[in-house]
Amino acid sequence: MKLLSYALVALLLFGCSPSQGDMRTFAENFVKERQVTWKDREANSSQVGIGDTEEHVLETLGRPDSESNSESTKNWLFWLDPRINNEQVCMDSFIIEIESGVVVALRRDTGLRQDIADFYRENQN
Repeated sequence: MKLLSYALVALLLFGCSPSQGDMRTFAENFVKERQVTWKDREANSSQVGIGDTEEHVLETLGRPDSESNSESTKNWLFWLDPRINNEQVCMDSFIIEIESGVVVALRRDTGLRQDIADFYRENQN
């Protein structure tokens, strides 16, 4: 019975864990899906500037991927340029700050840089 327990533990630990190939395939599929979904964002992001309206941002870039809003300010995050580089999932960020319906600040950043294995673990449902 003890041998069966050890065999079951080994199966659970090693038999069900994803391989590097599985994790890379997951990351590649994620990136490909986002590249299709966000294909125009990089080019369109240059059409958003300080003084533009919230409506213009929505028409140009679509809904933000994430929001952090207060009563007076909206902070919208848009991911751009998803890719895999040196075993990392990479996405750049474009953050737009809106006050009273008008863009008041823009910031581009290197955004996400995460090892494929960590990315896989964090994004499994």
